[in-house]
Amino acid sequence: RVTIVLVLIVILGSLIGASKVFGQEKISINTSFDGRLALLGDENGNKAPTLNALIRLEMQGNQQGVGFMYIAPEYEYADLSGGEYHRYSVNLGYTFNQFTIDRLEIGSSMGFGAIVRDGRTFLSMACQFDFGYRLTDRLRTMITMQFVDRTDIKNPPVRGSIFGGVKYYLN
Repeated sequence: RVTIVLVLIVILGSLIGASKVFGQEKISINTSFDGRLALLGDENGNKAPTLNALIRLEMQGNQQGVGFMYIAPEYEYADLSGGEYHRYSVNLGYTFNQFTIDRLEIGSSMGFGAIVRDGRTFLSMACQFDFGYRLTDRLRTMITMQFVDRTDIKNPPVRGSIFGGVKYYLN
């Protein structure tokens, strides 16, 4: 419990600091699902359909030439065969959005947070690569490639997932 409180303090401190440094130009919500677990399951005993959802609140800094920086608190939930998986993190990233293909966005981020599983908390890091396509001024389709240091597993592997979903701009 102390670890979760410390992680939440770091996340909240990062959000407050980022809001002062970057100043939000836009705020969006990204909701995505792991297609492989939903449709195929995996080799670790998770049969289809297994729910693995990722929700991110992205606070975008001001546009700077070819893109913008952002900070994003994030929550991931998975109903895995070995028990529920919860991951809380805060990510710092950059999105490139000035391409010849007008509607394309490509971004990457690094995140720090905690995995909560079986009543235990494990500190963890992750990196993500996002590919977005603008449908309207407020709506994007998204594909997210995620790599998480799975510290909740013995001999922690870095596990990859591919999520598909949408990003909706609130302003």
